[in-house]
Amino acid sequence: MILIVSQDLQTINIQYESILEKEQMAVSMKKFIRNAKFRARGRWKGDVFFLYKNGTEAKIGMWHKIKGVCDKFGFPFKVYGLKAHVFHEDITEDEVRWFCMELMKGHPQIRTIRDRQISAVYKLVKFRYCLGNLATSAGKSLIIFLYIMFLRHKKLLNKVVLICHDADSVIQLHDEFVMYANAKFKLYAAMVHGGTKVTDIRDHKIIIGNFQTLSNRPVEFFRDIDIVIADEAQRATNDSIKYITESCGDTTHRIGVSGSLQEDDSADMWQLYERFGPVVCTVKKKELMDSGDATPIDIKVFILNWATEEQRKYLSNLRVAGKMTDIEMLHIEQEMVRNSTGRMRWISGLVEKANGNMLVLFNDVKGGYGKRLVELFKSKNRNREVYYIDGSVDAEMRDIIKKRMEDGKNKILVATYATYGTGKSIKNLHWIVCAESMKGYNIIAQGQGRGMRLHDDKSVYHWIDIVDDISILDEVYNNRNYMMKQFDERLKLYKNDGFDFEIHRITITESDTKEELF
Repeated sequence: MILIVSQDLQTINIQYESILEKEQMAVSMKKFIRNAKFRARGRWKGDVFFLYKNGTEAKIGMWHKIKGVCDKFGFPFKVYGLKAHVFHEDITEDEVRWFCMELMKGHPQIRTIRDRQISAVYKLVKFRYCLGNLATSAGKSLIIFLYIMFLRHKKLLNKVVLICHDADSVIQLHDEFVMYANAKFKLYAAMVHGGTKVTDIRDHKIIIGNFQTLSNRPVEFFRDIDIVIADEAQRATNDSIKYITESCGDTTHRIGVSGSLQEDDSADMWQLYERFGPVVCTVKKKELMDSGDATPIDIKVFILNWATEEQRKYLSNLRVAGKMTDIEMLHIEQEMVRNSTGRMRWISGLVEKANGNMLVLFNDVKGGYGKRLVELFKSKNRNREVYYIDGSVDAEMRDIIKKRMEDGKNKILVATYATYGTGKSIKNLHWIVCAESMKGYNIIAQGQGRGMRLHDDKSVYHWIDIVDDISILDEVYNNRNYMMKQFDERLKLYKNDGFDFEIHRITITESDTKEELF
C-alpha cells in the first residue's frame, strides 16, 4: 500500500497493491456512532465510512488509523510526504521549554509552568494535526496560549482562529490571554460572538469566537487563517465547526483540545481523528488531584426509591406492549421523575444542609423544571442567594452571576447542563448536584471538571449523583428502568477514572410525594 500526502496537506491518496488490502480497508474504516439504537434514523443504521473516492482517499487526520490497519494485518506500506508535512522534526522539547520559561518569567500570577504543560505544548506543536485530552485544571488555556505564542515566535503563524463553545467561553479565554500576556506585548486578538460586530480581521492575529457566530461568517472571513484550534473538541463533530475548518482552507496546523475525549472505537471519536488527527497528549483528572493541582472529588450516589407500585407496573406494561420507541419510553420516565414532589423535596433538603457554594445541574428547560427548583430553594433558603441560568440568559448576566458566585459564600446556582456543564470556571465551588440523570460520557466528565479548580476555602468538592429507581423486578414484571441503566454507565466512568464513591439507597414515602411543595 502506498500513501501520498496531497500538496494542500488536507488528504491522503491511497494506492492499493492487492484486492485484499482494499477489501480489508473498507471493513476497518467503517465505524458506528455511539448509541446507534437511539440516534440512527430511517435506513441509516448509524455507520460512517471514513474513506472517499471509492476508498482511495482519506482525510489527513486519519494517517495513524490507516497505519494501524496496515500494522495489524501485515500489509507493507510506504508513505510519501508525511514526515515533511505532518511533523515538525526540527523542533525539540528543550526549545519549547526554554521559550515557555522565558515568556512567562516574572509573571505575577503564573509562578510555575508544569512539566506536563510544556510537554503538551511540545507535542501539539510537533504533530501539527492532533488532539490533546487535557482534564480541567491541567492548564488548558495556558497551554493553548503558549502554543500560539511559540508558533508566532517561530514565524509559523499568520492568523489563528480559536473555536469556543459559547460566548461565555470566548470572553473567559480572551480575558485569560490578556492576563497571560501581562501587557508585555500586544496580542492582536479579537472576540467574535453574538455581542460583537467584528467582521474585518485584517488587523488581528488571534480570532477567538464561538462556533455559532463564526459559522455565520462568509468564507472570505477565514481566507488568511492558517491555524485552527478547537476548544472543547468533543463537540467538534457538528456541521458548524466543519464549515469553519473547511472555510479556513489549507491550514498548516489544526488541533483540538478537550478535557473529556472518550477515546473509544466509535464513529464519534473517529470523526475527531479525521478532523484533527491522533491524541498525542493526555492528562487525567486523578493525576491532577493526586499531584495537588486539582481539588479532590468526593462522589456520593443517592439511589432514590419514590415511585409507587402502580407507576412501576405502568412503565413495565408499556415496555412489554412494545408500541413505544426507546426514546419515547425514556421521555415518559423523565416526566415521572420531574413530577415527583417527594423527590424534589428530598433534593431541597440536601441543598439546605450543604454548606458552601453549590451548582445544581438540570436538563429540562421547556417544562420549567429548573425554575421550579429555584422557587423551592428560595422558599427554603431565605438567607441564601439563588441564581438561575439557561440558554436564554445573555452573556453579560451570566458573567455577573459567575462573579457573584466567585466572590460569595453559600450561594446556589441552578443551571442547565448545556450552559454550565462545560468549560465554565467557578473556583469557589464546593458542591455539584446532578438533579437530572444524564448518560453521556462528555457531559459527566465535563460536569465533574466544574468543581476541580483549586480555591483556598475548599480541600475537597462534593459530586452528588442522584439516581431514580423505578424498576420492578419479580416473576411477573422484569423491568429495569432507563435511569438505572444510565447510572450503570456513570459507574463505569467513576471506576475507569479511579475514583472512590459511596452508594446510598433512600426511600421516599408516598406521603412525602403527595405533600404540596409551596
